[in-house]
Amino acid sequence: MSSFLAIDTYDANDIASISAYLEQNVYPYLESKGFNILPYFGSLATPDYIGPAAANGGVSLLTGAGHGTYATFEGYQGQDVFAVGAYAPEQVSGKIVHFLSCENAKQLGPDFVRNGCLAYIGYDENFTFNLSFSDLFYSCDAEILRGLADGMTVGESVNRAKHLYSRTIASLISAGDAVSMDSAHQLQYNLQHLRSPLDGTMWGSPDAKLS
Repeated sequence: MSSFLAIDTYDANDIASISAYLEQNVYPYLESKGFNILPYFGSLATPDYIGPAAANGGVSLLTGAGHGTYATFEGYQGQDVFAVGAYAPEQVSGKIVHFLSCENAKQLGPDFVRNGCLAYIGYDENFTFNLSFSDLFYSCDAEILRGLADGMTVGESVNRAKHLYSRTIASLISAGDAVSMDSAHQLQYNLQHLRSPLDGTMWGSPDAKLS
């Protein structure tokens, strides 16, 4: 059985909110499709634990929520779980990587691909959201994982998520109130900064699929 490694850090209210959504609504969906979860939550979201787990040959997907910079994905208490030049290639080689995190699609994602990652999906600037409509923001990104679990390619999964982004933005704009309009603008910003192999081979192959 293929496994996915899930990293949720709980370090701040915003990350805890995202993690709760993933653990209640998304990870169970992947499990229902036959994927085994390897959970590294809270104080387990450190490089000492995640490095060996990620190198496991049965892991086909790395995913999760945490803070990030252009060159890092951060775990518990701000530790760099992955950083450019500071991880073993076997931790990402042959895998699809999806992080709901700020900025790291800019440098870390392409670095993963140079070290054998099949495809990287994430954001090259901040992932913004309005807590009043937080589930709408999380669900748009989560459509990527749902698509992968359904057997779609990375390119198909990202396109499916982009369509949900666009539909959600249109719905919020049609509502017309100030909070909805602000949320629509934030969603549009996230959509503009979503990076994947559809944007170029530096993020891998759009034909990659979970095995």
